[in-house]
Amino acid sequence: MKSILIILLIIIITFVVVYIASIYGLYLSFLSPFGILLFAFTIRYAMVGFDFLVTSDHKYKLLFNISSNGIILINNKGVILEANPSFCNMIGKEREVLLQKNIVSLLKAYDGEKYISSFTEFFHSSIPINKILFLKRENGKALILEMKSNYMELEDKQHAYLILRDITIKKQNEDKLQFLAYHDPLTELGNRRLFYDRFHEMNNKVKDEDSLLAVVLMDLDKFKSINDRFGHATGDLVLQHVANQILRCLPEHSHASRMGGDEFAILIMANDEKGIEDFVNVLHHHIHDRITINGNEHNIAGSVGISIAGRDGKDVDSLLKHADKAMYKVKEERK
Repeated sequence: MKSILIILLIIIITFVVVYIASIYGLYLSFLSPFGILLFAFTIRYAMVGFDFLVTSDHKYKLLFNISSNGIILINNKGVILEANPSFCNMIGKEREVLLQKNIVSLLKAYDGEKYISSFTEFFHSSIPINKILFLKRENGKALILEMKSNYMELEDKQHAYLILRDITIKKQNEDKLQFLAYHDPLTELGNRRLFYDRFHEMNNKVKDEDSLLAVVLMDLDKFKSINDRFGHATGDLVLQHVANQILRCLPEHSHASRMGGDEFAILIMANDEKGIEDFVNVLHHHIHDRITINGNEHNIAGSVGISIAGRDGKDVDSLLKHADKAMYKVKEERK
């Protein structure tokens, strides 16, 4: 736009000069309309060539500085040669501190090794990289970045520029939604959906290992009276306490879920029935407890029913139904 205005100004001035000269009987042939245009375009070309106008370099530099994405330039060793303000803010370090650092030094330990191997391969082949990186901030917190790369030659040497977008919050929200899809938000134990998935995995495993898989169903005694008398907030604290106690005694390669209300289901793998009985005894020991909530004492106890895969049913619903009958038989005997 500036160059067009300058050309128009040159043309107007030149016509004025030609007109005034003609009044005095002077004819300036070299300033004919064709000559004027040629002269004007020559001036414009010179201004662009000698950087008098806003060039693409300035535009790229402006984009580099104001971009909300982090942008860094690195050499074939991974050393940072340039970094824009957004990247410095992401990491929490000054530009001068970042320059000449190797990008691997900013990565989480487990991510650094993966990056080195892929970067070396992609860099020499000039293949653009699209990866998720886990970087360390100055405050020690992890930063999750989506990285895209491309390449350029500077001084006859290949360099890579990386464009990094902060997706930490997005990834955390995705992980939270994924967690809630398979877990109970109150106790953070698995939910019914996860229980069914884990059953199929563990049932296939015990078949290969010739061991037993038990479904242990537990229901809290007199939980309704606690909810009715002291409120749901107290009931929630009781459920969280029970969930923590279950996790304390849960063996390796086992799984616990809250099926709803005050009902919990546990999958246990054991070599024989005695191993299952031993676990149930430990569970009773941890669950039967007296706890104080808001100055009120509560006696916590649970009734347990057990079913064994293959013997009491082949599918998860049959096993849950069998364990449920056994559990309520225990409740009736206690009454």
